[in-house]
Amino acid sequence: TLMSFDINDGSEVASYNKLDNRFSMRNYVFLNGKVAALYDTPAESPSVPLVEYFTQDLTLIENLPFNAYDWPNHQFWRNQSLILFNKSWFAGGYGTMQLYSESNGQLSSPLELNGVDGAQLVSSDNRHHAYIMAFNVATNDQLIYKVTDQTKLASHTGGHWHSSEYKNQGLSISHGVRGNLSEYLFIAVYTYQEGSPLWMAGMVELDGNMTSATLPLYRFDGLNMWQTDAAAEQTQLGEMTIQHASCDKLNVSFDIQDTLTSFQVKRMDNIAIRDVCQD
Repeated sequence: TLMSFDINDGSEVASYNKLDNRFSMRNYVFLNGKVAALYDTPAESPSVPLVEYFTQDLTLIENLPFNAYDWPNHQFWRNQSLILFNKSWFAGGYGTMQLYSESNGQLSSPLELNGVDGAQLVSSDNRHHAYIMAFNVATNDQLIYKVTDQTKLASHTGGHWHSSEYKNQGLSISHGVRGNLSEYLFIAVYTYQEGSPLWMAGMVELDGNMTSATLPLYRFDGLNMWQTDAAAEQTQLGEMTIQHASCDKLNVSFDIQDTLTSFQVKRMDNIAIRDVCQD
């Protein structure tokens, strides 16, 4: 029987009874909002393991992609959960490792490595890389793999960006959070048109899991410096797409007045973001 209790008064909150009496529970672990429970069959030789997953109120979760024979190796890393499995003999996958990530309730497709066993996760939530230690099944050599997170559009996207190919031109990106906790990026583009300075601006809403975004770009005309008695004329010139190539590099493309231009920009040096983003 798996049971949960109120820490304040000791009363039972929920319970789950496994009706198959061949199985005895051996271990459990909290897994990013879920509970994983490990059973085996002590009366059988060899004993057969079984893993089941529950919500925190001990409701059984069906249809997870995790194999019922494999016990999870779990770590929190960079605001997500890493879940690693060494595939067992019972699953017919000995020598295979699978790594999942889970963020905002979304589970990734697995990263799979073959020919390895004994894999373990080494990570820390405030570090920029996680590591997998394992050994080669064929040679017994020790192996270390580095796991790098795909950089998403977020607060660390804010900053000043430039390309040495385009002198005195570039982007300024500001990240903001509203009172309702929704997030956005405001982007200003500084360039030239027919020998005169041209700046364009646009805004994109963030959803917390975006790797790229396309937004309209507008030109503003018709005012003098600090004029207050009128609004500027707003004209959409086209749109741009941004995507992190790495923490400190952005791939940008512009479709402006039917002219398509793509290049990469580099972040102006800013050590203030090193705790959340670093190449």
